[in-house]
Amino acid sequence: MSTSSYVSSTTSSNRNLSSFVIDSALGATSAAAAAAPATSDAPLKVVVANSDYWSQNSGALSFKRGEHFEVLDDSEGPWWKARSYVTKQTGYIPSELVGPVGAT
Repeated sequence: MSTSSYVSSTTSSNRNLSSFVIDSALGATSAAAAAAPATSDAPLKVVVANSDYWSQNSGALSFKRGEHFEVLDDSEGPWWKARSYVTKQTGYIPSELVGPVGAT
């Protein structure tokens, strides 16, 4: 890479970063930044299976009573996207078959 190409690409990258920092400070964010998942202080939603479930489609998870899940997205109505703590697989679970951990 020539020196002028490196300076040009570095200047362009710095300009993009500066623009992002300024836009962020003013409250404007890019679509990519707005779409990024919250990672820091968002509390985990953990649920436990109330009964066994055998999946009949490839997007859903099969599970046994007592299995714990981290809920990743509960905006899909009765099917929640979750990750099993047992199998480490991610997929959809029927929300009516799980409940809060420690509930009686």
